[in-house]
Amino acid sequence: MDDRFEEGRAAAAETLIAALPSAPTSYLEGALQNPALGPAESVVLLKNPLVTGAMVARLAALRRPMDAYEVRVAVALHPATPPHLAQRLLSHLRWRDLARSADLQRLAPALRRAAERVLAVRLGGLALGERIALARIATRGVLHLLRHDESPMVMRALLLNPRVVEEDVVAIAAARTTPGPVLREIAQDGRFAARPAVQKAIVLH
Repeated sequence: MDDRFEEGRAAAAETLIAALPSAPTSYLEGALQNPALGPAESVVLLKNPLVTGAMVARLAALRRPMDAYEVRVAVALHPATPPHLAQRLLSHLRWRDLARSADLQRLAPALRRAAERVLAVRLGGLALGERIALARIATRGVLHLLRHDESPMVMRALLLNPRVVEEDVVAIAAARTTPGPVLREIAQDGRFAARPAVQKAIVLH
């Protein structure tokens, strides 16, 4: 059997940490059978450019590493992760990691949309501070949901999001359910308040 495979399978945890980032494929294969492979070592292993989808799948079947949240995130967001595995893991991610997933260009479009759908389901359970933070970074697939938030603080954060366009702001200002404090935030916004279409929507509300 390949000597590097045996090295990976028998190495101590500290040796794995040092070797995994640039290790050859045979060493990685051995490391996946190493009892010393824990969460920290697994995160390092996933940074190796030679990691394949089959390796990621084998890692995902190991209970000890996958009990750690940081490993589940790293597996879910790894470009080599098989789509069905990534989809399954998305539902276990926290809202901030879902928002990051939705904006991660290296992920397949289907996975980014899946992250947006999971985030949309979670939106109603987020605290005010979390919705404010999300509004600043939300992708287009989540923005249309935040447009209906009645908190002026969420609207203030949303208006700072570079993905928000004039059509979004007009739609918010024109909606009958938009409360007065939200309209005031729009009327005071430096980017959109002076635009005629926005001003008209506010005046006609």
